[in-house]
Amino acid sequence: MAKFSRNGSQPHVYIEQVKVYARLSTTAMEAGYSKSIRVWYIARALDKEGTGVIDGEPLRAAVDKYIGGSTRNQRRLIEDAEDKKLLKYRKGSKSYKLSGLERVAKMLNTEVGHKPVYISVRHFKKVKDFKAECYAAYLKDVNNRSKPKSQRVHAEISGISQSSQSRYIKHSKSVRTKRNIGIIRKPHRTHLDGIREHSEGAFFPLGDDIGQMLP
Repeated sequence: MAKFSRNGSQPHVYIEQVKVYARLSTTAMEAGYSKSIRVWYIARALDKEGTGVIDGEPLRAAVDKYIGGSTRNQRRLIEDAEDKKLLKYRKGSKSYKLSGLERVAKMLNTEVGHKPVYISVRHFKKVKDFKAECYAAYLKDVNNRSKPKSQRVHAEISGISQSSQSRYIKHSKSVRTKRNIGIIRKPHRTHLDGIREHSEGAFFPLGDDIGQMLP
């Protein structure tokens, strides 16, 4: 394991946005990687040249700056990322080798997914914020490629339960929700009672027609 210390001055690090992969992130969240995947994403953001290697001091400085907490907690976060094989400490050079996208996806038994999206590094400080914004990134990715889907369908695609989806949507600052209403072109005065009796769902008068709440 790497030595972790705050003695002396830390190198200057600056990250504004972090590139995340929606499908990979949601799978990692469900697999219990929420804390360690943050460290891996930050390490990737620091590796601007794409070498797959990052010096230990900048990584520890970035974890301190963007995740925070006690020195002990930060050490545990990095060690957890090592234990989960997201990072590998190279003692001789005091650097970390980063696992690649495909390898991480294979470890999680999932796919990298489509185009990456960027989320603000400020969402990395709290796991709750990070989870919510990763799910928002997943929604953006899916909705850009297809028509909006119900939470049930999203649960099948992402592996995230409907209750978790609702919690993330409520907490996220990036997701805007609106009612999805269908219109049945039949007079509500003569057809509403019959539809309510023989159909499931919420039906209500909508002008002269019948409205239906959709997912």
